[in-house]
Amino acid sequence: MVKDMTTGVLTRPQQQAPQERIRSRYPRRLVLPLTVGAAGFLAWIVTLAVRLPERYVAGHWNVAWVGFDVILLASLVTTAWAAARRQHVAPAAALVTAVLLLCDAWFDVTTASGAVDVAVSVLSALTVELPVAGVLLWAARRQLRHQPDTSGPTPGR
Repeated sequence: MVKDMTTGVLTRPQQQAPQERIRSRYPRRLVLPLTVGAAGFLAWIVTLAVRLPERYVAGHWNVAWVGFDVILLASLVTTAWAAARRQHVAPAAALVTAVLLLCDAWFDVTTASGAVDVAVSVLSALTVELPVAGVLLWAARRQLRHQPDTSGPTPGR
């Protein structure tokens, strides 16, 4: 029994709807698989660090880069659309776009060869990709902090 502090009446606590219980427990079910996956991924990273050659000729290099840039363009457009329409997906879109920009900067710099290419890649990362990613991360965090919690009561909080 729970006592209502405003009226002093004892009432039974309301049970959560089944869907709310599932939603509140769902992320906890991911902890173990994600942890195991991270441990396996760490082993894979070590294996790659030891076994990958320093140089490798890639097939379809142009397709890989153009494809990535098309995905980044789609993410930028989606983020702009969501922000303009004040859609609830705007923070998620901003986070995805920020991560893609960070990846783009990383691969541009680490795959550049020659002094001019390296200089252009570093300059592009420092003046465009990293600042825009930072603004998007800031905006997503700011919006997420100001959104009301509509998930309902969560056991264990």
